[in-house]
Amino acid sequence: MKHLITTLIISCISLGLQAGVFELSAQTSLKETNINSEHSSEAKSVSGSIAYYFWQSGALEFTHMTGYNFTKGAVSGSSYEQVLNYNYSGIDFIYNLGTRESTFNPYIKAGLAEINKELEYKDIGTNSITTQTSKGKNLTYGAGFKFKLSQTISFRVSYDVWKGPIDDSDQDAQTDSSFKVGLSWLL
Repeated sequence: MKHLITTLIISCISLGLQAGVFELSAQTSLKETNINSEHSSEAKSVSGSIAYYFWQSGALEFTHMTGYNFTKGAVSGSSYEQVLNYNYSGIDFIYNLGTRESTFNPYIKAGLAEINKELEYKDIGTNSITTQTSKGKNLTYGAGFKFKLSQTISFRVSYDVWKGPIDDSDQDAQTDSSFKVGLSWLL
């Protein structure tokens, strides 16, 4: 991660940076699914980010996201609960297809993130608990758009994908994705 940040900073300096603007964003997602009284799930996440626009179409965005997935169900008369907690911290290069002044501004992004996940499975009948963890660096990419509501506030929608971990050969690489909505503020 340190090498990526250093490379991006050097690249930005070599492009002849102009005074840019900062953008703060807050996004959230919520999904609830109920099959019947014994089977349901809930997923929530909250993320915040700060981006620095160093030229009209490009920005570096630092993001932190936290969330969980909770599932309860029953199989062959045995009840279970499963909780997945995760934390994400990353940096992405964002390329805007419009400009900061555009009313509708689609964008694409790619970067690197550190993701920590912990899955806890509890068999209610036996009270046994099984825990699995996964952590490491992940490649990230995504797309989205911002719709300007005022000079400084935009409605933001994004679809993000994480692949990894890429730094641990003992863990199988997985692909996670998220659809988020929120607001952005230009400072």
